[in-house]
Amino acid sequence: MKTITIKRTSFSGDETSKEYTQEDYVKQWTESIGVGSLWYLQRDDHYEADKAKVKQIRKLIEEMAINNFKELLLEEV
Repeated sequence: MKTITIKRTSFSGDETSKEYTQEDYVKQWTESIGVGSLWYLQRDDHYEADKAKVKQIRKLIEEMAINNFKELLLEEV
């Protein structure tokens, strides 16, 4: 299974890294706080048109995450 390594620097200057599979990377994108709050609109008491838009947005975000993962994977090779 192919993975990418993401390096982060904290406010204190400490550097950490974490490996992600494509599935984990996409999950991180789609379950982030900002994106996650959209899923609230999928409740039963919201308009069907809103629910359809949220599904479209989620699909677009998943596509963006997959594309980004593939770009990062190529950079590591």
